[in-house]
Amino acid sequence: MKIPAPHPDSAQTDEHFGAREAQSLVERLAPWVREPHLIVETCSSAGVRLRLPANARILRLGSTVAGQALMACADTAMALAIIGTYRKLTNITTVSPTIDFMRPVPAADVIVDARVARLGRGLIFAGASFTTATSETVLARATSAWMRIP
Repeated sequence: MKIPAPHPDSAQTDEHFGAREAQSLVERLAPWVREPHLIVETCSSAGVRLRLPANARILRLGSTVAGQALMACADTAMALAIIGTYRKLTNITTVSPTIDFMRPVPAADVIVDARVARLGRGLIFAGASFTTATSETVLARATSAWMRIP
């Protein structure tokens, strides 16, 4: 995921990258990342929580959320978790994304929680889990290695 330059009106500083800054970033990403209309609920050095509102445009046969849409949300959530950990906009790229679908993801609001598992010198490891807004049952899990670009 290529991270765009900060918006000139951004209130972001080197000491803080919170939900407001994360939402602003999401709204400036590529169209396919914006399409699901992700809502940043929380973003801090502890991780990020996004809400994927129910959206008929990302459903597949059987009225379940398409895997491609979930992978895009996972990638976005992990990127924001990494940036939140650094507490500032950081140029990073996905190296090896993986997602495991455990249950069908229904046409409802979906919660995506992402955390950084390890900040290494060369690679960063992060993960994301998907639940519905009304249940803690994990529907899918994603992991990825990332690289910080100088």
